[in-house]
Amino acid sequence: MISIRKATQADSQLVQGIYHRAILGHCLGTYSPKIIRQWTQPVRPIMFEHLVEQYVYIAVEDQEPVGISCYNSQSEYLNGIYIEPRYMGSGIGKMLLQHQENLLISQGKIEIELRVTLNAVPFYRHLGYSFISESISKIPLQDEIIYSHMIKSLHRKSTQNQRLVLLQMSAA
Repeated sequence: MISIRKATQADSQLVQGIYHRAILGHCLGTYSPKIIRQWTQPVRPIMFEHLVEQYVYIAVEDQEPVGISCYNSQSEYLNGIYIEPRYMGSGIGKMLLQHQENLLISQGKIEIELRVTLNAVPFYRHLGYSFISESISKIPLQDEIIYSHMIKSLHRKSTQNQRLVLLQMSAA
């Protein structure tokens, strides 16, 4: 059974490990080995511990951490879902994403934006996210990395009502 819990500072090494293994396991075919090496450089522990406690949730199966989600409430961006490579395709990413979406809905948010790796676009599209644009980042990398900027409305009822109104208007 999968449970999801808020990360603590004590989880920072565990979170960094999942992050690195997920990138190494899922992004190598999409990005160059040089980019992957730069991307997975260790982060300063003090800075990382603070970020983990503020922004990270951990998916746990049978007491084993198997994935993380990172949401920055200040920028209102989902920074990513990272799954241990051997658990890819098991539904854990979807569970983490739905958990994050439910938290945002409870806070009154109406949409969620994210930047995702190019290899993750099909996953997010399948779950209702729309492509906006590509963006380039150099932080914390030395080289540029291309991401996809995506968005999703969190108010499904209002979106459905808007569609009905548009259909009614076009029928008139």
